[in-house]
Amino acid sequence: MSSFKILHVIPNLAKGGAQRLVISIAKAYLSIEDYQVKILVFNSINDFAEDTKKLDITIIPLNYLSKFPMRIKVYNVDKYTKFLSGYNPDVIHSHLKAGDLISRIKINKKIKYFAHLHADNYLSKFNFQKVALKKSILKKNDHLLMMRLYRKTNTTFIAISDEISRQYREILRFSRLKRNIRVLYNCTDFQKFTFPKRSIKIQNTKKINIINCARNIKIKNQVFLINVIESFNKRDENFQLKLTIIGDGVEHQNLTNLVHNLKLNQYVNFLGEVNDVEKFYKLSDIYVHSALDGVFGISTIEALTTGLPIVGLKGPSYDKNIVNLRNALVVENNNVELFVDEIIKLVKNKEIYSTLVKNNLELGKFFSNHEYVKSLNNFYNSYEN
Repeated sequence: MSSFKILHVIPNLAKGGAQRLVISIAKAYLSIEDYQVKILVFNSINDFAEDTKKLDITIIPLNYLSKFPMRIKVYNVDKYTKFLSGYNPDVIHSHLKAGDLISRIKINKKIKYFAHLHADNYLSKFNFQKVALKKSILKKNDHLLMMRLYRKTNTTFIAISDEISRQYREILRFSRLKRNIRVLYNCTDFQKFTFPKRSIKIQNTKKINIINCARNIKIKNQVFLINVIESFNKRDENFQLKLTIIGDGVEHQNLTNLVHNLKLNQYVNFLGEVNDVEKFYKLSDIYVHSALDGVFGISTIEALTTGLPIVGLKGPSYDKNIVNLRNALVVENNNVELFVDEIIKLVKNKEIYSTLVKNNLELGKFFSNHEYVKSLNNFYNSYEN
């Protein structure tokens, strides 16, 4: 019996949630017979060299140029076509804009097509006021082309959360493609992140280490966390709060400038991109989530898998996985003082802290990459192309 062949297409393996997810998925398939997984990337960037040693990765220098009307020119398309005919996948599972577009430039009716809906929402509504006119027109052109390619391939969409599913259902509300959206929460490399030895009590209540892992962009709202530290320092508490932020992005310099101006350098530590994020989760006491796009992302999963309790903002919609007082202390709005109150409550109330640790260690098992691929295989085998 021949193997069921899966091709994951993603522009690169740079640091990012989509890339971490693809790697976790591919690693889980290494132990599953009768399934073969390849990862196709468009350049040699790989910030996960250690994690990808055993994975089957092909690099083809692919990129595209938007052309009118509703066309793109893909460079090195012949190399992609040759690769595709040689591998002959049963499934093409694409990620991010370039991955979705380029993987559908040569459509094969025998292949089932899937597109992962990450937080990267490039199918947003057309708005002349938001960006320059030329950029808006190109974005609209790519949107219309992508919609056509999705329809031609009868793409099944996999949304990483109920919130992302809701957003795309709104975008696709006039299209039959809306019926093809399924929800499958992110997973993590369970063996790498699980930390059953985590103490159910905070050992050193003189210094509490809180951690956040996210791109330094406005929607991740890390200015809020810096304001939390500033507010906490004005309180008369018998412990110190130390914030570690992992990640990089366009707001990085603004964030570091803010910390410097508020004279908080000894309380806020920026690590940038790291290769062993799990190590820093395991050394921390609380995970803090400030993003305005929902409380449940891949960093949150990684954190709870290590048993970290979470203090986070609720986000725009209900999250069925992160429940207040079960897995986290959830603040209903963007209120600094309430957020500080919840951190203090978690530190001082050992019963709540212990409950959240136990529940998150248990919940983390359900988001292991091995459990994830079982659901993924059901999708692959259930939907017709």
